[in-house]
Amino acid sequence: MLTDKKYQVYWFSLAGVLAAFLLWYFRIIALYILFAMFLTFVLNPLVNYLSKGKLVKFRVPRFISTVIAFLLFFGLLALFFATIFPLISNEVDHLKSVDPTQFTTVFDNQIYYIEHLLIDNNLTEKAPGFLKPLLTEELNNWMNQENAGNLISGFFNGITNGVIGLFSVLFISFFSLKDENLLKKSVANIIPGKYYTDYINVFNNIENLLSRYFIGLLIQATIISTIVSIALMLIGINNYILIGILVGIINVIPYLGQVISIALALLLGVASNIDIINSEYLLFFLLKITTIVVATQTLDSFIFQPIIFSKSEKAHPLEIFLMVFVGGTIAGPFGMFLAIPVYTIIKVTYIGLHRVYVKKKVASSLEQGALSREK
Repeated sequence: MLTDKKYQVYWFSLAGVLAAFLLWYFRIIALYILFAMFLTFVLNPLVNYLSKGKLVKFRVPRFISTVIAFLLFFGLLALFFATIFPLISNEVDHLKSVDPTQFTTVFDNQIYYIEHLLIDNNLTEKAPGFLKPLLTEELNNWMNQENAGNLISGFFNGITNGVIGLFSVLFISFFSLKDENLLKKSVANIIPGKYYTDYINVFNNIENLLSRYFIGLLIQATIISTIVSIALMLIGINNYILIGILVGIINVIPYLGQVISIALALLLGVASNIDIINSEYLLFFLLKITTIVVATQTLDSFIFQPIIFSKSEKAHPLEIFLMVFVGGTIAGPFGMFLAIPVYTIIKVTYIGLHRVYVKKKVASSLEQGALSREK
């Protein structure tokens, strides 16, 4: 016969495994809900300010406040896409027009070194000069018109398929904002009355943490994008706006995002400036870009993040890394982005439930002690 404590551990473990399976099985729907929560938490402060008369001198009905917040969001989103889509299109057109031999010419010294490294260590029996034609042929295959067209077609097909998801996210977030505390009230209906106060405390804690976290991410990405773009412009790098925006967005992914953003900045930097760099200048060119991105990331780690996320939930770096890795394995880049919010929800909920358990255990002990004294 299981003791009460072992019985509780058994059922909590079973519930955790079941919840993890359901999240994985319905991961697409879960992503829609999580993105809707993201949008809700970002826009909720503005809606509250408008509806409570804090931003203007009169109270605005919550429905109108929600519409205004959504219009502002769509305006910023339209501005973002109007900026980045032409830059991506120009970059694709530029790559399609570049002769693949230009790429291999830029890397002449590096190709020569790798080739002789392979020959000297008996890793290949081919004669010197084999690597450059091989790379040129591969680049020709990747950069031909058919592959470029397929890449663009796949990109826009992805956007088309995402319309349903976008509509779902907007629908959920709109009504979550319009009907204040909708999610909180919906869950509260299935919570036993004696746990209601504890549940409200846990939910409010999650809401406050995630609101600060998501708004902080937007501020962080904007600052990094601005600094990197301006710095790249000053040293004469083409397509500096696109590189800066992508670095700022990807950099918000903890740990892995910093490495990926450096690699992406170097790749786009070479691709966008292939006409003006040569093999002798390449190392210095890459060093300049790396220095700018790393210096910005250092400022972000030691200055921006402590200020922006000063009130956020603390976690061990290993916890963050593992959660990001798991999120990326389950749902790719979106999973990496949402890993920390999901982990925050789970962690805060667990802490809240543990406090309830401890509080009730202490209360039970005090009650038993009082009964023993009466006897």
